[in-house]
Amino acid sequence: MAVCADCGEESRLRKVKGVEWKRCCGCGYFGDFEPKERATIIIPSRYPDIFGPCKESLDKFAPLEKKILVRDGHDIPDAVGNNWITIQAPEGFVYSRNINLGIAQSTGDVLLMNDDVVFKHKHTLEILQNIISKHPEVGILSPLTEGKVGEYVQGHCQNNLEYTTCRLCFVCVLIPRHVINELGVLEESIGAAGGYGWDDVDFSRRVTDAGYKLGVTARAVVKHGHIDGDWSTSFRRTGQSMEAMDKIAAAQFKAKHRHNDLGCYGPK
Repeated sequence: MAVCADCGEESRLRKVKGVEWKRCCGCGYFGDFEPKERATIIIPSRYPDIFGPCKESLDKFAPLEKKILVRDGHDIPDAVGNNWITIQAPEGFVYSRNINLGIAQSTGDVLLMNDDVVFKHKHTLEILQNIISKHPEVGILSPLTEGKVGEYVQGHCQNNLEYTTCRLCFVCVLIPRHVINELGVLEESIGAAGGYGWDDVDFSRRVTDAGYKLGVTARAVVKHGHIDGDWSTSFRRTGQSMEAMDKIAAAQFKAKHRHNDLGCYGPK
């Protein structure tokens, strides 16, 4: 049985709060946490066949959290039950704008989540908020992501908390409210004019420039890409190729930061 790199103990059945038995190491069960304010989950979506499994997993594993569907187009009906609200986005897909519409309806921490992501277990949000509460230096936190994800640590983390110095892909990430209050919302110009991507690179850069860290935890696990083999189903929205949309967004990122050397953020 694997030994925890953080506490040096093997995972075994242990009592949580002296009542419930959970399998965990000496670090304890991270889902045993009551946040002062539960996080708000924000999911932009357009396709019912993709959003359905995502919603089902959240209804099962995050029934208490406020959940916001930012609807792009008119194919998906209003999300009902279990603390759901629906916001209609303006015409034209702009990921960062749609996310910001959801952030405007939240008050606490926010979990940004693609519609092709599913929760795999209960207490996912409690685990993430628990780690954030213990590590105020973390400006963005990602769960371990099964499936395709463009950042190595997000797909290979093995410990309670690991850091990356480059960026986090916004497949499924928790952003503390105090970071949003300090740095603002996502940069909408990065995803304008038909681009997609790089708005997460931009926000990651703003977070690290402000002295925060980008974290990943293996204590919570989500699955990405449960419908097809695409890196992100968001690329289906415009009819353009992934490469074309990425090229537009990369150019907007470079224009904002006024240099061509993107370093670890992407190709030059």
